[in-house]
Order: sequence, then structure tokens, then C-alpha cells
Amino acid sequence: MRSSIEAKIHIILLLIAAIILISNIAMRLFVETPYINSLQAELAQKEVGRINNAITHHLDLLELNALTYSSFGDANAFISHENYNYVKTYFSPSTYKALDVDGVRVYNSSRRIVYGCDFNQEMLRCHDSYQVKFNTIIKHTIINNLKFNIDEARLSGQGILTIDGHQVAYGISAVVNKELDIYAPIGFVLFWQKVDDDLVEKWANNLEANLSLTSLTDIEKSMSADKEYIVVKDTIGNDIFSLIYVSDSHKHSSLQSTWYLSFFLNTLISIAALILGFKFIDKILIRPLQKLARNVGFIQKEGELKKLPEEERDVEISLITQEFNKLIAQIKIQQIDLEKKNNSLSKQSRQDYLTGLANRRRISFHCDEIWKKSLNNESPMIICMCDCDKFKEYNDNYGHDKGDQVLKMVGHLMKQTIKENDNILAGRYGGEEFVFIAYKVSLDEMKTYMERFQKAIEQENMEHLYSPFKRITFSIGIAQRKSSELSSIEELFSLSDSALYTAKSLGRNKIVVAE
Repeated sequence: MRSSIEAKIHIILLLIAAIILISNIAMRLFVETPYINSLQAELAQKEVGRINNAITHHLDLLELNALTYSSFGDANAFISHENYNYVKTYFSPSTYKALDVDGVRVYNSSRRIVYGCDFNQEMLRCHDSYQVKFNTIIKHTIINNLKFNIDEARLSGQGILTIDGHQVAYGISAVVNKELDIYAPIGFVLFWQKVDDDLVEKWANNLEANLSLTSLTDIEKSMSADKEYIVVKDTIGNDIFSLIYVSDSHKHSSLQSTWYLSFFLNTLISIAALILGFKFIDKILIRPLQKLARNVGFIQKEGELKKLPEEERDVEISLITQEFNKLIAQIKIQQIDLEKKNNSLSKQSRQDYLTGLANRRRISFHCDEIWKKSLNNESPMIICMCDCDKFKEYNDNYGHDKGDQVLKMVGHLMKQTIKENDNILAGRYGGEEFVFIAYKVSLDEMKTYMERFQKAIEQENMEHLYSPFKRITFSIGIAQRKSSELSSIEELFSLSDSALYTAKSLGRNKIVVAE
């Protein structure tokens, strides 16, 4: 019995349709569904990681602030003798604005508070009373959880605690006397900030995400189909609050809900494509897609983000290319933004925020570097300690804002003085004390630089009626030694400091070289 060509075509189409149907089912069950599930899990894990990184980064900044302020030389004197020069110098309203913190506590070794301020950001002054009370148990919990920071050679820590019904993020560092025992703190400096909607909004802006704060009891009320949450633990491991966020992984879950519709449409399209002819499909779709895939593969192989050439003939391929090019442009912008943020964080960790000079941390690293170099080639090192004469009287009578202007001016002049010599580092040692650290520079050259610096200060002619010279002046002590003549770099600092003391005793505004 002969069959018609039409029947054969029907049978062939039915067989092809059956193959397509079985293939689609197998693809859905064994490939796409597991892939969607794994993609959802991967995205959810990344989102949680980004949120945790944002919280950790904020706590790192609080800890870095505590480490910086605990390292200033005046901190020892303040805690030991309650010399308020430390507070006046470092805890002005501009300090709290610049650091973006809600308050500070300074404790002595007995864990008794010797200074505290809960800062009012609207009135730019401290509250009349403490808004957050760090009771004895909480203080012991924070301090007993400190860990030894190798880079700063002191104990420090960070975390989040519930205090008086508030969630408070903190960073803390020990104040130590390195000449005695770096493991035995003489006090502690703690910066804190409330974890509220404003702070969470800053985290969300940094993450470019939809993030909101909620209590543990209100999680179910805040949840919806497109939202997830993470629970944040405090310093001792207790759950204290949760963060609700919109999860990108839910975008992929919608594929599951349209499974039957997409399956049906895919089957019809496949059969129609077979009827229309494979050659036609190959010409208008397969070949352009293969070309597009080759271009994308070339970009992946080269490792350089480049825009794809747009196809004018095929609208669909052109749209895909345009969207891909937009994605490439967005990734480039994000890479540039990330690089800027990384550079900014790196700069903040090495630079004094007020003067723009090297901070104590950068000075310490630089001294270690030139000490090692000097050991190898016996080149001498020079340290010049510079102190603004009668600066306390200037601050007391002209105010801290004027004092900050003087310090900024000094930082600018120091950089101008040595701008042509890469072998000299200028830094702020603490308060009104500044330092020049030179390597491979002769003593005569260094004296010339210091005279140039004093001349620049003189030309500024900044009024100081409470100084014998009636203007801002600087006393300078210079010390030069080879590393073989010293037991440590601190000994060279001590020699320079002694020369500075001599310059002060000779009437100030002098340059004295240590013998």
C-alpha cells in the first residue's frame, strides 16, 4: 500500500515534533531547571556577601578612626593626667563631621570614662547628656573581645551591640605606651554610630541596592515574594536585627512559573521553523548569531572590554548588540568607580585628613623602609622635628577653626618646600608637631630646606599676638645618623626631639642640629 507524500510529510513532522517535545522536556528537567536553581543560589550568596562586606567596611572605618586617634602622642598624656589639649586638638565639631560618627568615648585602664561626647549633627555640638550609655557589662564585653592588631602594634576591635534599645556599631582601639608594654593598654578610644535607617540607606547607596532595616519580630510583616533577608549578629553572636533586600535571584524564579507557556510556544515555533525550512533559518538567524557569538568569544579571549560592531541588516541582532554594548559601557563605568573608591580608601589610610600630609601610619611604614635601606648601603638618615611655637596659646585665643587653618597652611608649605625632592617625606606627627624624613640627602641640603620652610612661614606673616614674634613661627630640631650608629629608628626621633627642645629653650624660631 502506497502512502501519499502528504502523509509522509505529516509523519515526519509528527516524529520531529515528538523529538522536539521530548527534547524540550528533557532540557527543562535536566538542564534549565537545575541551572536556574543554581543561579538563584549563587546570586543569593553574592547578595548576602555584598551586604556583609558593606557592614564590615563600615566597621573597619570606625576601627581605623579609633586606631588613628589612639596613636596620637597626646592620648597618653590625656588619659594619664587628663590634659585636655588632646580633646581640644582632636575632638572639634569638624572632627565629628569629617568622620561621620555619632559619638566617642575615651576610657582609662580601669575602664572609667575620662571623656565622652554624643555629637548632635544638627546643632554641631555635644549633647548635654549621653544618648547611649555603655554600661559596665557592655564595656567589658567590648574590651574583652579586642584582638591584637599587628600593623598598629596594639589591641583593637569592632562590632555591633544592642544598647538601651539601640543597635550601635563601634570601633575601638587601645592606647598604649610602646616604651613599656604594647600588650598592657593605658586606656581605650571608642567611636560609635547608631545603626538606623539613615545608616542603612548609606549602605544601600554604596551597594546600589534596595535595603531596609527591620527588627527580628517584624521580618514576616516586611517580606514579599521578591524580598529576602539576612540576620545580623552582635559581637557575642546574638541575633539583633535583620536587613530586608530585593533579591535579583527572584527574577529567575519567574521562569519556572512560565514553564508550560514557554514550552508550548517553543514547540510551535520549532515546528513552524521546520516547515519554513532550515536554510531560511540558517540564513536569517543561525549565521548572524554565530557571528555574534564569535565576536563575544573574541572579547572573552582577549580579556579587553570592547563594543561589538552593530549589524544594520538584522534588527534583532542589532538590538542584542546594542544591549550588550550598553552592558559593556556600564561595566567600564563601574570599574572606574570601583578604582576611584579603592584609591580614595588607600589615600585615607595613608594621609592626614586635615593637612594632606603623611599620617603617623604612613610615617611608620616609611621609616621602616628607609631603615632597611640604610642597613644595606650605610646611607645616613635625617629626621627634622618641627613644632609650631606657642600653638596652644594660639588655639586658646584664636579658636580651633583658626588653628586648623594654620595647620592646613603649614601642610601646604611643607609640600611646596620639598616638592622637587622625592627623597624627603613630609608628615604630621601629631597635633602641631610635624616631621621631615630624609634619605640620601646631605645635612647641608636639609638645613637649606628647613631655612626655606621657615622663610615660607615668615612670608605668610600670620598674626600670633601671644607669641614673642607676634606671628606664627616654627622651631626645628635636626638629627642625622647612619643606621649602624643607632639601635632603632626611634633613637633618631629622640635625638631630633632633643634638638627641637634645645631650639625651644634658645628662644624658639630656631634651627638646631643634634651633635
